[in-house]
Amino acid sequence: MRIRIVALVIAAATLAAPAGAVSADAGLDKDRPLRVSVDFDFAPIGLCANGDVLFGMQGDGVASHLGRVDLAGSYCIAPETGVISSGEGTYTAANGDEMTITFDGLFITEEGTVTGGGTAVVTGGNGRFASATGGYEWTGSGPIDPITFVGALSLDATGVIAYDASRG
Repeated sequence: MRIRIVALVIAAATLAAPAGAVSADAGLDKDRPLRVSVDFDFAPIGLCANGDVLFGMQGDGVASHLGRVDLAGSYCIAPETGVISSGEGTYTAANGDEMTITFDGLFITEEGTVTGGGTAVVTGGNGRFASATGGYEWTGSGPIDPITFVGALSLDATGVIAYDASRG
């Protein structure tokens, strides 16, 4: 079940909000740069409604505007293509504030390594991030067991976010 893909094509424009397209909801501050760096473990945990493999993820790292974060979420992968869909995640800051995302992308696995990239959309959260909007592009790589598909990923991302900083 090795995934080999010659060309990596990510449709970033279809899901991520362009830098100037962040909602102007009342109370939201202007677009701010967003940087994320997290390490997470992942493993298959079931099947998605469409028959793709459902993966769970859990890890930690740093995100601008949140500080140290824990990350938890899930996503679907089409085994034949490596296409990531239906991704959902929550970044939780030390003070309990949460930033939620949806994401998509593509993973390529070869010789015990997984690499990938994609886009994420900030969908809100709680605390300061209750009405947050924005998005980012992400890339990552790490080891993967070619038999169990259990692995780890170091992810880096850059984008923009708008949120109500007065709610902190």
